[in-house]
Amino acid sequence: MSVFVVSWRATESLKTRIPGALASVIGDYPELVGSSVELADLSGPVGAASLAGMGPAGEGVGRGRFVHVEGMPIDTKKHAVLAGAEASVATPSALDGQFSIVTATDTSITVVTDPIGYCPIYTATTPDGTLIANNVAVIARALQLTSLDVVAAAEIISASGRLSSSRTLCSGVQRLPAGSKICWEGSSSVPRTTSYFGPRQTFEGAAAGSDPERLAADLIGNAKALAETGLPIHAPITAGLDCRFVVAILAAAGVHAQYFTTAHGDMDAVDVVAGREIAELLGLDHTVYDRLPAAVLDRWDETSRRVVNRGEGMVSLWQADGSMWG
Repeated sequence: MSVFVVSWRATESLKTRIPGALASVIGDYPELVGSSVELADLSGPVGAASLAGMGPAGEGVGRGRFVHVEGMPIDTKKHAVLAGAEASVATPSALDGQFSIVTATDTSITVVTDPIGYCPIYTATTPDGTLIANNVAVIARALQLTSLDVVAAAEIISASGRLSSSRTLCSGVQRLPAGSKICWEGSSSVPRTTSYFGPRQTFEGAAAGSDPERLAADLIGNAKALAETGLPIHAPITAGLDCRFVVAILAAAGVHAQYFTTAHGDMDAVDVVAGREIAELLGLDHTVYDRLPAAVLDRWDETSRRVVNRGEGMVSLWQADGSMWG
């Protein structure tokens, strides 16, 4: 994984604050320990910097060009995961998967977000300039934004840890819209946004009906494409319909994955029982993790800070990444 920030028409003062803002989040990501800030060789109104670590993010830094690909953009016709250069020139509507693609040149910045916004990209503008990044804290610290967005905080508390709007916990920092292509170019500080996927496409697709066999073939093809990257696949098995559906797709594709269920202190919970039965039925490698509340409380300061910063506040402690628990 990596954390990046791209600037548009930034003042010299803002440019000098960006490396420090990036370096300040290294402690939130175990994958970034030992990383250093790398500056892209860009000129004109555009700048870019990043911290590169382990994980599924592709990034290219070269003269006059910066490309960041997070997640897995899949070519829907070839059933292939696209790398940085290929992804940066792909037609957004021809892509599937969960991803974000950021391409910066000396004269422009282009961001493509996936249909559901699973890999969010954020932005903020002040008199010092505009920043685009995949981490709210980096933007807030570089632009010196310190106010809490109380509306966003209220939404997170009342909606089980989720934000449905473009707000973030930091007032002034916004999440870019899902299913969109956003471009900064020319003399304007306001980007041009084009939507390629939204409610209209969803309703049109539902009205037209679907071919179950073709849908199954596409899903299995995409699963095989993910496996071909060589990256480990982790999949939860619970009693929930969505988890069972994903497990069925992976099993049908013959994809090896690391299957797990979280017990939350109750080894007889319905998710644990269902997980074990499904794994046994399909012959899957399956592990049950029992994360007790004491494990959270003993490391509360460290764990809670990482969870909030990594998830921009939109995650519960029980959904925290395994790397936080040791």
